[in-house]
Amino acid sequence: MPPRAELLAEIKLGQAESNPLLLQGWGPPEGAHRWSVGPESRLRLPVQSLGPDCVLVVHVVPWCDPKTLPGQTVMLALNGRLLASVQFNDNRVLGWFLPAEACEGPEAILSFTHLSCRVPRPFTGLDARGLPLGLMVLSVRVFRLHGERRAPRAREKMPGSFHDGSLPRAVLQETGLDLENLALRFEGLGQDCEFGLIQRACGAEPISLLRFSGMITTHLVDAIMAQFAGIGTPETTDVYVARQPVYEYRVHETRYHLWYGTEISPDAVPRETVVRAQSRRLAFLQRKFAEDLGAGTKIFVVSRGQTLTEAEALALFCALNLHGPNTLLWTVHGDPDLTGQVDALMPGFLRGHLGAVNARNHATLDAWVSVLANACLLVGTASKEDVLF
Repeated sequence: MPPRAELLAEIKLGQAESNPLLLQGWGPPEGAHRWSVGPESRLRLPVQSLGPDCVLVVHVVPWCDPKTLPGQTVMLALNGRLLASVQFNDNRVLGWFLPAEACEGPEAILSFTHLSCRVPRPFTGLDARGLPLGLMVLSVRVFRLHGERRAPRAREKMPGSFHDGSLPRAVLQETGLDLENLALRFEGLGQDCEFGLIQRACGAEPISLLRFSGMITTHLVDAIMAQFAGIGTPETTDVYVARQPVYEYRVHETRYHLWYGTEISPDAVPRETVVRAQSRRLAFLQRKFAEDLGAGTKIFVVSRGQTLTEAEALALFCALNLHGPNTLLWTVHGDPDLTGQVDALMPGFLRGHLGAVNARNHATLDAWVSVLANACLLVGTASKEDVLF
């Protein structure tokens, strides 16, 4: 069984309630965030006991400048023990397991060391005091994962091809599922239409909140933690007319920053009618999504053109498992020798290898079918000999 997640602590740095936890190297709160300033910033985690079953999740945006600083290098440490060294230049939600030796002692002090912080140029208006900026920090969370962890497992590519029927036969023999029922075991977590189209190619047309929706991963973590509560009110359902690539109404849900096309022509239906219909649709799909999270029977799939790192996938995994014993399959591109392979890094935490991709960052149908079949087989197999702790 995948582990259940417990939220031990949540610090939202834009709120005044975080002030007593901040030790050094912080600017004033600014709406939903606070800037780290100077070479090092430190804060106290309000957690009594930590262990190697705990995951630290941070939502951060580095300060960058296209002329002087294209990206930041940041070192994170807990009680002086290095957790990670990260190089990045955009908005990220990242998670790491805490090493046992970092959890010792009466306090839990988290530090950010900014190896490349800079003083903003005057016109940016970010800091009038001329202090070097490191990160815009939105939140710091600590989760505990309750459950056994096992040694990593892997299944290599399934044999055969979709087009000559040999791969579907192999999948049926190995899993007992035809392609339609195989695809229905999974639920996509948005961004583009690739996974939804893979399900269609397998003969499945599931109804789900994010199947053909776009959503930035950093927003997705917060939305899943909230189970998309309150989505789709008339005030947050922005319906507008798009002319390219298709003339249609499109929806931007502003509470969770989700968008999708409706395939409804503006010449056929008044906008107000579409707003009401899409509000009802989103409310219904939110209830279904929350029920699926609680049931723990779906395998959630996150696939991105710019593949997620393990730290990003782990943050998403913790959010999913707040609500039930959920499985996450995240996909990576690249090594053609690993195409179709799936690695189970721990129960419910799966990495699928899609191999080479085309110009749109889409993988082959054979690679997808092999990954989905192997994910099902790994979810259904476990042995006590694999238990680490």
